[in-house]
Amino acid sequence: MLRDRRNPLQLVIHSFAHGGWLYRLCHNARTVGAAIDAASEKHVVDILSSLVPQAELEADELNELVAAAAAKNDKIGPRVILARLKTERIQREQAAMRAAHEEETLADRRLLAPVPPPDGALTKVVEFVDETLTADKSEEPPMRDASGPLSRSASASRGGCISLSPPAPMPSRCRRVNRHCRRCRSLC
Repeated sequence: MLRDRRNPLQLVIHSFAHGGWLYRLCHNARTVGAAIDAASEKHVVDILSSLVPQAELEADELNELVAAAAAKNDKIGPRVILARLKTERIQREQAAMRAAHEEETLADRRLLAPVPPPDGALTKVVEFVDETLTADKSEEPPMRDASGPLSRSASASRGGCISLSPPAPMPSRCRRVNRHCRRCRSLC
C-alpha cells in the first residue's frame, strides 16, 4: 500500500500479482454515510468535510450526505455545509496550483533576475545580463528561440530553405564603445 505523490490523502495499492495495476482506495457514499452515523453531533460536519475530498460521489449522493449531516447537527443547515465544502474545495485547488507552480519554478534552470521598478534605473538588470553574456566563452553569445532551446541566427536563401549562417570572424579591434564587447570579449 502506497500514498500517492500528487495527493497524499490518496492510498494506492500496487498489485504485482495483477500485472502491475494500480488500485486507488477511496470512500463511497456508503462508507462516508457510516462515518457520519458514527460521528458525534459536534464533529459530524468536520468528518464530512474531511471525507468528501477522498470520496467519489455523485451530486445526489453528496446532497443526501449533506442532508444527513444537517439532520444530525440541528445547529447547521445544508446550505452552510455546502458552502463550507465549496470553500475547502477551492482552497485545495488553489494550494495544488501553487504547489504545481512552485514545482515548475524549481525545475526551471534559467537564470532569474528581479524586475526593476517601472520608473527605476535599469543599470543592475543590464549589468546582470552583460555579466551573464560575457561569462559565455563561445564565439557567439547564446540565444534562445520562442520555445526555449538554444539557437543560432539563420539566413533564408531565395529557394525558401533556411541555412545556418557561419559565425562572423572575430575583428582585430572592435568598434563598439561599450564597457564589455560581446564580439571580442574585451574592454573597448
